[in-house]
Amino acid sequence: NTSTWNGSVSTDWFTAANWTPNLVPDATRRAIISSTAARNCDISSASATCLSLNINAGRILTINNGYDLTIKGNIDINGTLTVSSWTPGSTIYVEGNWSNPGVFNSANSTVVFNLAAGTQSIASGGIGNSKRFRTLQIGSGSTTNIVTFSQAIEVVTKLEIKNGATLNNNSG
Repeated sequence: NTSTWNGSVSTDWFTAANWTPNLVPDATRRAIISSTAARNCDISSASATCLSLNINAGRILTINNGYDLTIKGNIDINGTLTVSSWTPGSTIYVEGNWSNPGVFNSANSTVVFNLAAGTQSIASGGIGNSKRFRTLQIGSGSTTNIVTFSQAIEVVTKLEIKNGATLNNNSG
């Protein structure tokens, strides 16, 4: 099940008419932010959840006001993911893989890799302002997940590896 962002009504993630079909993504629906959408997309009124997320080139998804985003699967950032709030910061929960050949503006966000059990990967596309994590957390303390990164990653403020979690460097 997939919901594709068309942005025909507004920039609000939670307006069903902005999605094709008219269904806001949830834990059972993949979200695609289409490069042909009329507007960019904002999460500004509540925290959001989706099965997976693909932000296409030329489009921006902005998380505002300290709200969180939970992705039950993979995230592919080919466009731009922006966290706009410094206080309070937002948390992005990822239960799949992270791929960022695009732009990630992290502000004061935390990215948490919290797959219940198994292996996750980070392919950041490089280092620098558009690739760095502000705070990166591996595991939730009750998980036994393994996160592997295949390219250099940059963590600005805090790297936290919870009990039972492992971070592997395969960047060379």
